[in-house]
Amino acid sequence: MGIYFGLFAVDSGLVQRDEEWLAEYTEERYREFWEWDQDPAAAMDDPRSEVMLRYQHHYMDLINPYLEAAYGIEPYTWFAGEQVSEFYFVTPPDQVTALAATLSRPAGDVRERLDSLARANLDMVGTWTPLEGLQAIGTIQDGTVDQVWELIDALHVQLQTFFQRAADSGQAMIGEFSP
Repeated sequence: MGIYFGLFAVDSGLVQRDEEWLAEYTEERYREFWEWDQDPAAAMDDPRSEVMLRYQHHYMDLINPYLEAAYGIEPYTWFAGEQVSEFYFVTPPDQVTALAATLSRPAGDVRERLDSLARANLDMVGTWTPLEGLQAIGTIQDGTVDQVWELIDALHVQLQTFFQRAADSGQAMIGEFSP
């Protein structure tokens, strides 16, 4: 299974900084997502497909250095807002909006600085499972550095879209670390 990092948008008036409430809220979102995922008749743009964004740790190993090089975002700070408990974090709406704005700016050319990262991860990427909720990107087997960059670009777009949707709705963000 591995280590997962989940993000859940939540209406700021609902969010509680209580571990039990956070666990119940995220469990409900997981249930919604998996119902969508297992429903063969569900549309790709079904709202249930957008209730969470969840990355395995190896995707974090790609996106963190990219965000740091492209935007100066310290690793994991985009995921971990105010720590509520060992496994839960809450980011207020104003910080969600600021991060969405940052991620929407052009990243510039960081490829030269990060090509060694892409090469180092190339052998491992072929063993990774596809991103949940992003079926367009499958596993990369016998891939190229360019394919790793396509994956990093897809992660960036997915992350920016998720934060922008939350920012547009004035939502807070729950981060859940699941070892």
